[in-house]
Amino acid sequence: MVIKGSTSHHHLVAESAGNAIQSLMIKHNTPIINGIIVTDDRQTAEERISGSIDRGREFAQSALQMANLKGKWTTIS
Repeated sequence: MVIKGSTSHHHLVAESAGNAIQSLMIKHNTPIINGIIVTDDRQTAEERISGSIDRGREFAQSALQMANLKGKWTTIS
């Protein structure tokens, strides 16, 4: 969760974190769920992770599904 402060650094933080996640995925050849949420205020953040949208639940369910699928992957040499 990245919430906007008095500057626009929140975009830089979110972009840097997203790039780091992507680098880890490539380095380890493993999918990682990018659950970074960027909002303008705390109320919107809380709505997105626990309200009707509930992105936190979506990210967790996606991670569990990917973990189950990973066992079915095959490697081509």
